[in-house]
Amino acid sequence: MGRESDLRELDAALRELSRAVHRAAERLTRVEPLTQAQAEVLRVIVHEPGTVPGHLAAVTGMRPSNVSTVLRHLTELGLIEREIDPADRRSSRILPTRKAIENAARIDAARTRLVLDALATVDETEVGRLLAAVPALRSLAHALHDRG
Repeated sequence: MGRESDLRELDAALRELSRAVHRAAERLTRVEPLTQAQAEVLRVIVHEPGTVPGHLAAVTGMRPSNVSTVLRHLTELGLIEREIDPADRRSSRILPTRKAIENAARIDAARTRLVLDALATVDETEVGRLLAAVPALRSLAHALHDRG
């Protein structure tokens, strides 16, 4: 295998892992299933309460119109609220509801438990390799964030 082929394998493995953990955590917690885009926008809102739609678009790399659609759906699900920005009354800040915060905590706990339980079934040498890869994976994530 060449380097490009190996990197494609890495990309596929990371996406497969992400989807598997996401689906399993939703099943375990029995929260309302969200699309990847909805989950990402909500994650930002929960971690950055009071954020504005423009920031959400920039952070997620989504088009503003798509962010608006996601925000409308999250509002319908009772996961977010809008409040007028006191600094600029023409814009609104997005806040997570209690339901969103509780769901996020349950999903985070489920994700952690799922991964820890799965790692307990993996050969210790492989676990060591995964742990050694953490700094490189974080560097990759930062490089992707920097590309915007």
